[in-house]
Amino acid sequence: RGWTFQERLLSERCLFMTTQGVFFKCPSLCHNFGKEMSVGKSVGASPEVSWLLSAGTLKWSDHFMRYATLVKEYSKRSLTYPSDAINAFSGISQLLQHRLGGETACGLPRGAIDAALLWCPAEPLVRNLRFPTWSWA
Repeated sequence: RGWTFQERLLSERCLFMTTQGVFFKCPSLCHNFGKEMSVGKSVGASPEVSWLLSAGTLKWSDHFMRYATLVKEYSKRSLTYPSDAINAFSGISQLLQHRLGGETACGLPRGAIDAALLWCPAEPLVRNLRFPTWSWA
């Protein structure tokens, strides 16, 4: 489930398989069982995606808060292999690099490492020995 987080955020085209059926979504249409539907607000890009893909003129603090929100949501996911924690967030990290001052170190943006180190878990964590204790991974 961890890899699907960035795939859902970053993919322009998605195929969803649900108990109600299968449907395909892209920027111009949503296709469900042979009938086309116009793309409404619920199918369009989420605020996080719009922010990630736009050049925008947000303040640094706004970018950091969006990053923190994405990490919080991503951290709720289950990973088959805990060692994938950083890799399954890497596409998002790459888009964040120029907004938050460079590359990441174990999931935390180096240009914002002082603020990023202030994270705290919402519930007790199982220690992942592959990453340092200061990483959310």
